[in-house]
Amino acid sequence: MRSETMSPDPDTIHVLHVDDDPDFVDLAAVFLERANSRFDVETATTVEDGLRRVEDDDIDCVVSDYDLPGRSGIEFLEAVRTTAPELPFILYTGKGSEEVASDAISAGVTDYLQKERGTDQYTVLANRITNAVEHHRSQQVVERSERRLREVIDALPHLLHVVDEDGTYHVANEALAEFHGTTVDTIEGSNVADILPEAQAAKFQHHLDRVLATGETIHIQQVRLEAANGDQHVFEPRLLPYNLADTGERAVLGIAVDVTERERRESELQRAYERVEFALERTDALIFDVDLDTGSVVRHGAYERFFNHDPTETPTWQDHCERAVHPEDREAFRQFHRELIDGERTSGEIEYRTDPEDGEVRWIRAYAHVKSDGEAESRHALGISRDITDQKERERELREKERRYRAVFNDPNILVGLLDTDGTFLDINEMAMGYVDTTVDAVRGTPLWETPWFEQSPAVEAELRDWVERAASGEYVEFETDLVKPSGDSYTLEGVIRPVRDDAGDVVSLLISDRDVTERRAYHRELEQARDLLVQTERIADVGGWEMDTETKEVFWTDHLFELLGVDPEAELVLDEALNYYHEDDRPIIERAIEDTLETGTSFDVSARFRRPDGEVRWLRVQGTPVVEDGDVVTLRGAVQDITQRVERERSLEQARAEYEELFDGMNDSAWVISTDAEFLAVNDAAVETTGYEREELLSMRPHDIDAGLDDDELSALIENMPADGSQVFETVQRTKDGDHIPVEISSSLITYHGETAILSIARDISNRKRRESRLAEFAYVASHDLRSPLNVAEGHLELAREAYDSPHLDSVASAHDRMETLIDDLLTLAQEGKDLDDLEEVDLASLVETCWESVPTEDAILDIDVTRSLRADRSRLRQLLENLVRNAVEHGGRDVTITVGQLDGGFYVEDDGTGIAAADTEAVFDTGYSSDEEGTGFGLSIVEQVVDAHEWEVRVTTSATGGARFEITGIEWVDE
Repeated sequence: MRSETMSPDPDTIHVLHVDDDPDFVDLAAVFLERANSRFDVETATTVEDGLRRVEDDDIDCVVSDYDLPGRSGIEFLEAVRTTAPELPFILYTGKGSEEVASDAISAGVTDYLQKERGTDQYTVLANRITNAVEHHRSQQVVERSERRLREVIDALPHLLHVVDEDGTYHVANEALAEFHGTTVDTIEGSNVADILPEAQAAKFQHHLDRVLATGETIHIQQVRLEAANGDQHVFEPRLLPYNLADTGERAVLGIAVDVTERERRESELQRAYERVEFALERTDALIFDVDLDTGSVVRHGAYERFFNHDPTETPTWQDHCERAVHPEDREAFRQFHRELIDGERTSGEIEYRTDPEDGEVRWIRAYAHVKSDGEAESRHALGISRDITDQKERERELREKERRYRAVFNDPNILVGLLDTDGTFLDINEMAMGYVDTTVDAVRGTPLWETPWFEQSPAVEAELRDWVERAASGEYVEFETDLVKPSGDSYTLEGVIRPVRDDAGDVVSLLISDRDVTERRAYHRELEQARDLLVQTERIADVGGWEMDTETKEVFWTDHLFELLGVDPEAELVLDEALNYYHEDDRPIIERAIEDTLETGTSFDVSARFRRPDGEVRWLRVQGTPVVEDGDVVTLRGAVQDITQRVERERSLEQARAEYEELFDGMNDSAWVISTDAEFLAVNDAAVETTGYEREELLSMRPHDIDAGLDDDELSALIENMPADGSQVFETVQRTKDGDHIPVEISSSLITYHGETAILSIARDISNRKRRESRLAEFAYVASHDLRSPLNVAEGHLELAREAYDSPHLDSVASAHDRMETLIDDLLTLAQEGKDLDDLEEVDLASLVETCWESVPTEDAILDIDVTRSLRADRSRLRQLLENLVRNAVEHGGRDVTITVGQLDGGFYVEDDGTGIAAADTEAVFDTGYSSDEEGTGFGLSIVEQVVDAHEWEVRVTTSATGGARFEITGIEWVDE
């Protein structure tokens, strides 16, 4: 898809011109590139080609005609907007109208230009293209700059905002919105009082006023605020003076750094210092500081309790070794300290026994770490000693337990592992290692969720951590999980994680044991899937199953059958009880079907009604199949399906078919259904009556047999090329059995008839329309030849008169000639176009009547207007109608005739007080050439009828109250209705 970026060469403007005239687009490309050397013009003659160019090429501007093959320029614009919403698009069209311009603007066109004569138009078009592209490119630069600035602001971890002097947020970043639990759009435009608590908003307004008053930057030491999630945060805000770029108004830029974590760490560090100081005074361990140069020792803690010696008796580590360390461990003790003194080690741990006077030996574990005091290079060993006698005893006991534990641990049928309370593997048996491609040593020390048994994903890790945490808290955790061997085979483990406790009841480790239950689970899954498949199949097909023991007559129904029939699923049924649920009139059908099956061993398939407990009656399809053993039916099983909707549909279809046939035969127009092989399948009564053939005769014929207007190949082509959607309309001539020819308009469309694709055709008799068209052609001939000749003669004599005379009356004659020329052109257009009209508009009838009165010679006639409404009409055609009616009244009613134009219900009338029209002539007056005046043309009232027909109105001739002629025009659309 084309991305909306500027062209690679910013000096080049790539223009796509789309017009269905290839000569025109080529010529326009030449003049556009002459008008602006930066232009590179591509051309296309179809919308499809244009869309491909927009998709594939770097187009900076599209210029399009309105009338394009298959789709309009507006539709082309809408298609371009789906892939390039901001691409400049200029509608350059020869079809200039307010409607097209309005549609273009509504569709989002960049510019609208109408084609004109001459080459100057290309200079105008080039300027419009350049302006549109330059504006688009500038807008893209601004938008990218604004996006980058917004990205920078939103990427800041600190709270940032710009607030004006009224306390309204103009800028806010994502960090500020997230802190307040809202969005940037919500904050921007809101007041500080709407976002901050009342007290905090007041303080902020105070600082805001101070910055605006002094113009200085303010650093606020600390502010505590509560976030939207309830957490308390500490900020160090800074407020700076700022001017709004768009208005120049004064504002304040605020940046608040979150120092909550720093405050927390400092607080925790202080508490840690306090805890250490407290612990040193009260610990059960021995804290020591050995000067490695002198051997002196500073001690804190339970020295006397550990060794039964006063610390003053052993001031150095050497003294301690000689008096408090067991003789067998003294050499190791000395070696440990020599290595610290000589720098062979910087830290270390040693275990040794005491040598107390009371004879009780205790185990001590000492840890030391060497520290240097800087420039003086004084070296110290800081350390801690703990009494581990109880631990040593536990280790001894654990070794014994270990021996017994190993016997169970290496059970060849169970996967066993030992975990630390944090989930790290301490050990695992060989049985478990058979399921992974790794070693025991690689597994030891690895957390459970990082081992190759499990998928490495956050979700799996979270679940395994949860198991470990629950077991470490003392819970007995059972689990089942599906895994995959290195070979790709899947397997299922069922197991438990047990907490292992010490004598004090504390959890010290976790034992995880599993059993491979792949085969067992596969069996259960298959069974469950089969059961679920049966249930789902029943529900989808809306079918229930049943089975009957032929010996006991006990009946079993599936759950869905109970649900389908609305029967209590706890009911225990035998055959008689089950049959009682069926409709009393249809119960014998089921009974006979079961009896026949038991006797013959054949299946049955019947339909019957079923009365649900709630009284609703449903139609059921009941099927039964026997299970035969040794020639006897031992079991009868089958299915029940609710077919109520199908039965109702069949009834509705039957009723619809009957109604369709009644409607089909009741049509006034001839209608028939033909196959795709052009054979009559059905004909209505009107077709029989119109053609004169019997129905059976027509059904043995083809449409070609009654068509006299098209040859067989043309008619066959129309049938073969029927559109899949939509209709096909054409005119032809229908031949009756008596040999008469009737012009018809046939409208056809595809239908489904008895399950097959067929064609429905309706033939409308257009004899009257053809006669009107003939009169129009005749009228066009008269207007073209008999009117223009005398007009040309008059215009010639007028020119001669102008040469001989200088009179202002000649100008009036020239104007009358121009009006006659326009009238003739309009009449010819109406005659040639039939019912085609220009755009309808709102017309004030009284005002138009006055205009017509001024343009028609009226001698001493009087006009009386009794109409105040407006109607929708083609103004030019309506003027022709009114002028002809006024002229007709003056010509036939006399020089001093009174003409009245008044309103009717749904129309208006034009009447006079002249001699009127004879009743026998009221129809003939509209015929072309008819006139009771020897000097009349005979087509004035024919024009009136044509204008009326074009608007789909109706005209009627009658006698006025004074005996004159009255013309009533009805069926019009008043604007205020």
